[in-house]
Amino acid sequence: MNSWKEEVDSLNTLLSDFQKDIDGSRKRESELLVFTEKLTTKNAQLQSETNSLQMQLDKLTFMERESQSQLELSNQARDELENKSKKEDELHRNKVQMLEMELASQQKSFADLNTKAEELKDELMTQKRKHAANLKDLTKQLQQARRKLDNLENGSYDKEVSSMGSRSSSSGSLNARSSNEDRSPENTGSSV
Repeated sequence: MNSWKEEVDSLNTLLSDFQKDIDGSRKRESELLVFTEKLTTKNAQLQSETNSLQMQLDKLTFMERESQSQLELSNQARDELENKSKKEDELHRNKVQMLEMELASQQKSFADLNTKAEELKDELMTQKRKHAANLKDLTKQLQQARRKLDNLENGSYDKEVSSMGSRSSSSGSLNARSSNEDRSPENTGSSV
């Protein structure tokens, strides 16, 4: 009777250990889910920042093209006025000076826009590199976390299979013991 109780206590202990392993796996799975959600949020944030920089770059590129077009038109107008100034030198001289000032202003604006565009291009490339590095690192972390979870789950499964085997052998020994007791002389004599 005591041996049966010990067997039952042993099985209860194994069941308790199984439950602890299952609870631990669930907790780690929950932590992995939270970690994955954080990674997703960070990735979305980086993507949003990259998109914003791309929009700014596109806007500056468009403004740069517009300025270039205006610059070419101003150069054309200046050339035409300089040709006419030969005939109307005094009249057109002031207009040429005004256009040259306007041209200088537009050239400065164009240079400033070009500088800003180059800075934004550099910043965009830096952000893209950071994004790629972060994404690579986050993917690596996620893969490691998944491997850990898989290892934990596989470890729990191996323990469960091993415990089921010992449980079967324990049941077999109990059955054999019961059969031997049934065939003992005392039981045989009582049956007669």
